[in-house]
Amino acid sequence: MSNSIQVRMLGGFSIMYDGEEVVLNSNSTLKYMLLLQLMLLKGAGNSQGLSKNQLVTALYEGADVSNSNNSVNNLLYQLRRQLSKAGLPGGDYIVRSGDRYVLSPELNVKVDAREFETDLKAAADEPDESRRILLYRKAFDLYGGELLPRANTEMWVIVESVRLERLYKECVEQLADYYRSQSDYTVLEHIYQRAAKACPCDRWEIGWIDTLVERGDYKQAYQAYDNMVRTYMEEMGGSPTPEMLLCYERIGEHMKHLPGRIETICAEIADYTEAGAEAWGGVFLQL
Repeated sequence: MSNSIQVRMLGGFSIMYDGEEVVLNSNSTLKYMLLLQLMLLKGAGNSQGLSKNQLVTALYEGADVSNSNNSVNNLLYQLRRQLSKAGLPGGDYIVRSGDRYVLSPELNVKVDAREFETDLKAAADEPDESRRILLYRKAFDLYGGELLPRANTEMWVIVESVRLERLYKECVEQLADYYRSQSDYTVLEHIYQRAAKACPCDRWEIGWIDTLVERGDYKQAYQAYDNMVRTYMEEMGGSPTPEMLLCYERIGEHMKHLPGRIETICAEIADYTEAGAEAWGGVFLQL
């Protein structure tokens, strides 16, 4: 089992074996599939693995399991069969180490969620700024979205997903602070746009809009703001948040200090969306 196995858990779940995707059971919420995902996340590398009680608690969430030993053994048997059917090499993928279960040390497996966390820790410990930013960028590129979205009702998935999302937000903030200090608005815009897709959050959209304002692209900033608010109101059914309104004010404040260009910018905005200007009181057109 020395061949390379690459696992994606952020934004979806897939396994690549020697460059080819392994077709597993489409129902990723089956208990043996959840067992595999749990062990890939918590039982690989230098991890101490999980005890039988921890496995049962995570997989059955308090349900009365009369014979936990048989339950775990049955899941291991089902998993072995399914992985073999899918074309992965035979053998035990999950083994006992003392009183705990771990991924077999013979496996050459890489898991994006684990690499993401490893890179972030290395970045935090790196004293050299250029190398630190490279590590943050590597972690940033690995984060493809919510952890195991098809299993996001499982309590252990929820807990891990929230923890990893918090780490991702810290990563984005580190990169944004750095590229803003370098006035590298092209990369900064990319960071915010990708973050908004991987981890939907109005703070990233506002960050992107602020970046457009900082580089003087007021028309696109207003368009982006208008789209953000419309989407928020349609999906959430609420009014713009205080943060959104402050973002709107920042666009207006910057435009006030542009004598000679105001008329042109306002005309372009009005051409873009008459409804948008009316909806927000025509603030720009009155400047």
